[in-house]
Amino acid sequence: MNKKVRVYQDVNLNKVVKTYQPGKVIKVNGWNHSRGDVHHVSGVKRYKVAGGYITANSKYVKVVK
Repeated sequence: MNKKVRVYQDVNLNKVVKTYQPGKVIKVNGWNHSRGDVHHVSGVKRYKVAGGYITANSKYVKVVK
């Protein structure tokens, strides 16, 4: 991670569960899009991690293989 990242309870990022500091490696279990129930609006990609969801924005996270 490049910056501090918060883990949220749901895909729409409503409630913060915990926070990770920069440099932490987090295992991603999958991904989903916000606003999945609204078909006329495209959602934003979110990564599913243990305990909730984080942003998939490249300013905040970096993919490591």
